[in-house]
Amino acid sequence: MKKTLFICVIAMLVLAACTPKAPAPTAAPATEAAATEAPVTETAAPQKMDASITVMVPPWAEIPSELIDKFTKETGIKVDMQIVGWDEIHNKIAIAAAGNTAAADVVEVDWSWVGEFASTGWFMPLNEFVTEDMKKDIPLIQTFTAGGNILAIPYANDFRIGTYNKAHFDAAGIKEPPKTWDELVQAAQAIKKAGIVQYPLGFPLSASEGATTYFLLITLSRSGPVFNEDGTLNKENVLSTMQFIYDLIYNQKLVDPNCTVMIDREIAANMYAGNQSFINGDPGMLTRTNDPERSKVVGQTARMLVPGHGDVRSATFGLPEGIGIPVNSKNKEAAWKFIEWFVSPEAALAQFEVNGSLPVRTSIFSEYVNEGKLEQGDVLLEQVGYVTSFAPAGIPAWYPKFSLVVQEALNKVATGTMSPEAATDMIASAVDSFLKE
Repeated sequence: MKKTLFICVIAMLVLAACTPKAPAPTAAPATEAAATEAPVTETAAPQKMDASITVMVPPWAEIPSELIDKFTKETGIKVDMQIVGWDEIHNKIAIAAAGNTAAADVVEVDWSWVGEFASTGWFMPLNEFVTEDMKKDIPLIQTFTAGGNILAIPYANDFRIGTYNKAHFDAAGIKEPPKTWDELVQAAQAIKKAGIVQYPLGFPLSASEGATTYFLLITLSRSGPVFNEDGTLNKENVLSTMQFIYDLIYNQKLVDPNCTVMIDREIAANMYAGNQSFINGDPGMLTRTNDPERSKVVGQTARMLVPGHGDVRSATFGLPEGIGIPVNSKNKEAAWKFIEWFVSPEAALAQFEVNGSLPVRTSIFSEYVNEGKLEQGDVLLEQVGYVTSFAPAGIPAWYPKFSLVVQEALNKVATGTMSPEAATDMIASAVDSFLKE
């Protein structure tokens, strides 16, 4: 029963995260080595290669160096792991592509970049490498497919879920996690009044992608979709979020004004330090708050659903992450061997144990559930039941440009240099212009 439920859960994430089909990307030149190499299968015996590759991923994809060394010993492929901030990676990809080079041989590909990368042709299609068995076991591959081309292989089964400091809530006399955003604000006020922490809530409000993600989540769960069915901005919902964030900073003083210069990792660090009582983060947040090497709140935190509103108990959306091969990589075969290994059961277990990343393979995910490896797995499963989309018509190809506008507008509201109304109009105008392109 659990296995069947889990497969259904994965299918829901695929449907919620999928982007509409975009124009087919520019094909890799026929002269490239990847075009003539025989397909690599998952079951092929490891063949040693004398090659070196660079891998660029965000901090939450880092795995123990001893595993990388083991991969090198088995394959002969030397790996230079470059751990780079999430926002920086996209910029590095674009800059390298403009110069006809590759940022690295294997690079992070976020769900929100697929439409853009499909139209730019910056990444090589991986169809020749991907087996039918891999497609069946990793259904989220569909999220990274555009125009029939697979641009990346997912490695992190990500969505947003709440994590709260139960010790803070208990000390303030709050025995149950809040069910709505209004209840969460009331709980934060009680925690602040009790002198437990000065700023119980924390949002990344700098000009960063993490700020956009948080903004989308608050809007979706507190008001409803960010976009209308016709692709235009839902101004009412967006304005409500802008006003809500402004009030939390300047009127209720529940959010630290310094959040305006903080990215999501720094907000998470506040949670680890015990300076914050609640955070909406990835499923691995609970694991990291219980890691004594990085956290001072071990044993104090618990999962909770993303708060809802009215009759809406909760709402969240999928944010799977993958890795792909830039079309200008000079080591495509070795790069694929690394990707294949990176989503293997061995590497998936390491990512789960170190970062709390949920596996993308249904076979491994089901195994973890059956073995009880997922702490508060019942809350995870319940949260996945509320996965939906902030864009009813699908994630637009111009999402990266939209995100930049949101980041600017949100940061200006948070710093008090723009009104919520003006910020909403700014975003709506940009969306209208994107739709005309």
